[in-house]
Amino acid sequence: MRKLLIFSIILMNAAACATYHAAPIDPAETEARFRARTLDDPGLREFLLKNGYPADAPFPPKMLDLATLRLIAIYEHPDVAVAVAKLHEAEAAVVTAGERTNPTLTIGPEYSLNPGGVSPWVIGPSLDVTFETAGKRDLQIELAKKQLEVARLVVTETVWRVASRVRPARVDMEAGFDRLSRLTNEVSARFGVAKALKRRLELGDISQFEWSRANAELTKTEAEVSGAESEVSAKEFVFQSVLGLPWSLMKLGATQIVDLLSEPVASDGLPIFENIQRAGLLHRADVRRALAEYAVAELMLQLEIASQYPDIHLSPGYLYDQGQNKFTLGLSFDLPILQKHAGPIAEAEARRKTVAAQFLSTQTAAIQELEAAQVRTYRASERLQKAKILKSMQTKRRTAAARRVAAGEEDRLAIELLNIDVIAAWQEETNAAVDWQMAVAALEDAMQFPLGEGARALPEINNSATEQK
Repeated sequence: MRKLLIFSIILMNAAACATYHAAPIDPAETEARFRARTLDDPGLREFLLKNGYPADAPFPPKMLDLATLRLIAIYEHPDVAVAVAKLHEAEAAVVTAGERTNPTLTIGPEYSLNPGGVSPWVIGPSLDVTFETAGKRDLQIELAKKQLEVARLVVTETVWRVASRVRPARVDMEAGFDRLSRLTNEVSARFGVAKALKRRLELGDISQFEWSRANAELTKTEAEVSGAESEVSAKEFVFQSVLGLPWSLMKLGATQIVDLLSEPVASDGLPIFENIQRAGLLHRADVRRALAEYAVAELMLQLEIASQYPDIHLSPGYLYDQGQNKFTLGLSFDLPILQKHAGPIAEAEARRKTVAAQFLSTQTAAIQELEAAQVRTYRASERLQKAKILKSMQTKRRTAAARRVAAGEEDRLAIELLNIDVIAAWQEETNAAVDWQMAVAALEDAMQFPLGEGARALPEINNSATEQK
């Protein structure tokens, strides 16, 4: 009966053990899954609905605003999946830290060639049970929980980093298309100038040099158009990589993407922080992560200090010694004679000082970044307003010239030259709008919070959205 009980215990323990399941990675399969991504993914729809996408809105979206683009990037980008996978590792580490050390069973049978009792066998099974001292187990559990908090903040940081790249990438792509359009119009205007000067050359009103110079400017602008086309393709690829989508989805067909340059955020809609230091401390995940890492360093020092106190090993046992029944009780622990854990304690203290310095560096950089970003937005707003005034002035000049040409007071050349000035003013307005949007992006980065119309807080990600794919 006793043998059956022991066998049952062993069998139950074996049944409770985890088993290995192979999970090979097939690069061809993962590539095919990436290329097969679409905006009508049911998992994406569920993710969007959970994070503010209207339930009655069409899906796939007909208009991709900035908030939706950011959610798509968070859902699709592999960096988020990597951060969440590391979060799961930290969650598992909490379970590991809470597990107690199993006792050790030792069985060492002996056989006596010169038995003095009724049996030549000496059988002595014994247990080794470890008792952790100085609260080390509680410290290990608390340490694992603090490291889990760091992992959560790393996920928050990663989510923001992925989302924050959307605005600059979209603005850069818009600027590329805008420049291409502007150069195409400039080619038309310069062609008109060259044509008008050709007429004057034939009439002997200008020199060959003046006409050749205008023709050279036309050729140069045509070459710039080819360069702008290449730049647009490159910027589309960057935007695609920011969203984590394949290139084929950049040609979205019926789906439109928000035009940020035509709808700049009003400067009076931006927040003004009265307490910059408080904002830098409370609003940024990297500052909170640095603070959490300091808490980890504190616990590691406490754990190293506790480790100088040896654990106690209790070893109760039974000994069948050639017919005699004996019971044993062993007690063992390390003797702190040769070293008293001074080295690891000193390393932990130095580590705590390093992490404290890193926290101060991170917080200081956050405060300075926020202050600089605020100044940049104000300067960019002023530039944009001046650029709009310049464009308005040039447009009025061209309109006045058109009236004079219609009245026969001037020839067509005046309008074509003013067209070039208007195009230059248009380009300055575009550059100023880009500068403004990049300044807003910098302020968002400094705050680690979305700004502008329709902005909403980014989702807290605890499970990888891409695991559904």
